[in-house]
Amino acid sequence: MNRESEDYILSFYRSWYQPWDEPVPACLKTQLRYPEELLKQIDVYNWYFQDDFNKWQSNQFYELTLGPQNQVFEDVRYIFTPINGKLTWAAVRLVEWYKAPSRNLAGMYLAPSGEETEKLYFVDFGNLTVIGPWMALSTVNNNAQIRAQLTLHPNWVSGNILMYSIAGKLYYIIPYDAQQENLVLPAMVTVINAIDQTAGYYVIQNPRNPLEVERATTYAFQNLGEGLPEEKDLEQRKRDLIKLFEDNGLTLVRPTAVNPDVSYKEGEAAYASVAQWNTSKSLAEQFIEQ
Repeated sequence: MNRESEDYILSFYRSWYQPWDEPVPACLKTQLRYPEELLKQIDVYNWYFQDDFNKWQSNQFYELTLGPQNQVFEDVRYIFTPINGKLTWAAVRLVEWYKAPSRNLAGMYLAPSGEETEKLYFVDFGNLTVIGPWMALSTVNNNAQIRAQLTLHPNWVSGNILMYSIAGKLYYIIPYDAQQENLVLPAMVTVINAIDQTAGYYVIQNPRNPLEVERATTYAFQNLGEGLPEEKDLEQRKRDLIKLFEDNGLTLVRPTAVNPDVSYKEGEAAYASVAQWNTSKSLAEQFIEQ
């Protein structure tokens, strides 16, 4: 609980829930996640973030993503997404421009889990045209090839509409399940480019084959014509980093013992996938220049 603020509300909760005022045990920090209910109430901020009088007068606000009947469409979702160059399990809430006829996104809220659970980021899309989830679903339904599959299989139902950042681009991934009387099986995966609205899909031939189900999204990307970025194993990533230092005239050695009196932290970055290389490379170059 916030110890830096003092008011009658916090005092009340401290008096009744004293354990809440204790530090979170280290073993539990990695298991924390941002409360879903707090992001569901973010609509208040969608209005009061605006501090420009002229923009307030012209109704330049955010609102939750809406469907054709102005009902809230898509909820808080928890996905892996890059935050400051690190792939992070986070809660995501998309928002559109208030009463915009195009239903394009204004941005999205990101709330990381684990040790950074108390933080909340807003990604402002600015002038970038990014379609909202309802438009993504409409794009799928208007694609001739995908529509043919849905016509042949009227029992297929779309699942969560998830937006991911992959190799610096935004995509929606929409799975479809085949609903039967007492059984639900994965049937198809669709991928939509959130910028140019191109779509790809893959129909799962054997829903009981876990390997095919696991690779279905990759096959849908291939059908889209882009494909997922090629990943590198641990040894390849090590060679990338070593070469970066060698290209700058430095030679790396393997220490036999480390007992420093002083340590220095330039920053932190993860290089677990090719999508994270640019951030890791930039941090390493900053370190080399010091």
